[in-house]
Amino acid sequence: MQTASDEMRDFASRRSELLLELSSCTVAAVALWIVAGRLDVAVPELKALFLALLVAFGVGVQNLVPHVIPVLAFRCPRCTMLFHAAADRLSVRACAHCGLRVRGSDSPRS
Repeated sequence: MQTASDEMRDFASRRSELLLELSSCTVAAVALWIVAGRLDVAVPELKALFLALLVAFGVGVQNLVPHVIPVLAFRCPRCTMLFHAAADRLSVRACAHCGLRVRGSDSPRS
């Protein structure tokens, strides 16, 4: 059986990995967009390479989605509500309901 602190460490690890994956996907998307603007003067081989890279990016994003869902659907071990979302606000660093922090102290928000 997993304790609440183990659960939070696992959640923090998943969030960190997801942040790295999302940032790399964002950089790749911007790079593909910039290159796409210059394809009209490129040789056919470069256009084929761009298409292959675009397909690889799509597959990467498709594989990212199953990692996003558990992070967004994570329930706080203290209050059992969705960690990141409340009816009135979104939270990134602490539970949107009870204030339990991902890392650090276990005290509620003031």
